[in-house]
Amino acid sequence: MALEAELKQIDRKIDNLLDRVVEADSQSLVVRYENRIKELEDSRIVMEEKAAQCGRTLADFEKGFRTAPTTIPFKVLEGIRDGRSKMVGPLGLEPRTKGL
Repeated sequence: MALEAELKQIDRKIDNLLDRVVEADSQSLVVRYENRIKELEDSRIVMEEKAAQCGRTLADFEKGFRTAPTTIPFKVLEGIRDGRSKMVGPLGLEPRTKGL
């Protein structure tokens, strides 16, 4: 309901600005009014998209999220966990630590 009220308010603002564009004598005013109309139209599009999404049910959690398949073999993962292998060695810029 609030979105509909905001859409009506935006439409009224656009109508008022269009009337001002017709009555304006200065080119700089016309440009400013046209820029403001474009901003209001963009915000109206956003509001319409939000209104379209209202009331829709969310996707099932199991369909939306799943565990990513691993591409690293489990033996390599076990070696990393046990500390038998290193993923990246020191590059010479970092100080050596006892854990690596």
